[in-house]
Amino acid sequence: MYDIISFREKRANRDGTAKERKSVFCMKEFSQHVGRIVQMMGVAPQWQAVYALTDGEVVMEPLVCWALVEEKETGETSIVGMVAEGSSIEVATSENFLGYNYPGCKADWDELAKQHKKE
Repeated sequence: MYDIISFREKRANRDGTAKERKSVFCMKEFSQHVGRIVQMMGVAPQWQAVYALTDGEVVMEPLVCWALVEEKETGETSIVGMVAEGSSIEVATSENFLGYNYPGCKADWDELAKQHKKE
């Protein structure tokens, strides 16, 4: 069982270079703020979490597993992808998260990133 979860938010500096802001939560803190991870499951090869930097650049991170998460306030469950960052695992969501890429996916991630930048 993993005892550290970290959330990463990707943004761009004013000069257009990429930067990351990372917060690390232990599982106890994760459950206090977000909910609880009910189960982790394997992921098929080549699935990726897709993020848009504020300059419209697309960044893809390979998924390492899926997690069934129970929301703290509502009790609703959802499945989210998780990505590796060093020796920790992160939930693949943030305000810059666009979705999941997979083999055969026809999404135009560059166009979606441009739309996300306008919002």
